[in-house]
Amino acid sequence: MEFRNAKSTFRKVRAGVPQGGVLSPILFNAYMSGLPTPPDGIKLTSYADDCTSYASGPTIPPVCEKLNSYLTTLHEWLEEHDLELSPGKSTATVFTTFSQEVSMSLPIKIGQHTVPTTKNPKILGVTLDSLHTFNAHSNNTLNKIRKRNSVLKALAGSSWGKDKELLTTTYKAISRSVVNYAAPIWTPVLRDTHWSKLQAAQNSSLRVITGCTKMTHIDELPARRNSYQ
Repeated sequence: MEFRNAKSTFRKVRAGVPQGGVLSPILFNAYMSGLPTPPDGIKLTSYADDCTSYASGPTIPPVCEKLNSYLTTLHEWLEEHDLELSPGKSTATVFTTFSQEVSMSLPIKIGQHTVPTTKNPKILGVTLDSLHTFNAHSNNTLNKIRKRNSVLKALAGSSWGKDKELLTTTYKAISRSVVNYAAPIWTPVLRDTHWSKLQAAQNSSLRVITGCTKMTHIDELPARRNSYQ
């Protein structure tokens, strides 16, 4: 590797692909192209080395049997190709409309190990939940915004604070981007109470940017923010 006329030391890669390498995704996809095709009733979705297999049905036990059968085939293929399907990094989740089924433990296995059942798996940065409410993802997003508001407050110090343009840019980069991430997926079913909390956190961000107090009406915040864009 060469960067600004400086070269890294030479190293042979005997297995796997270098993380961050330009060709690594292509080489990995080519290597994984022979992955066993899921049988009817099971689908497999993958992004890089993050794979998710899922199935649906009117009752849970037959679905688990199908998934276990495919996971066995998948596990054997990966071992033959010097890859590992890690039970410790895997989770199983039941998505249902019946609250009585939410707490059940699924008998999903990889080899001799039982995959832990979780109610809130995270897939590509989005926290899912068994009842399709996205409450957990909303709470995670809310906590992130509140922490980032502390960064904005530090940048907006009264004696040395940054100008409004920089604060607005920072807000868009570290806070607004968190709300917008995968928004078409999780926002349509979000309850009004969670919307109100997210809006309140964003209003707090705008008050820091514009220098407004808590007594300032929220209708004035966007107008004041826009004057600094």
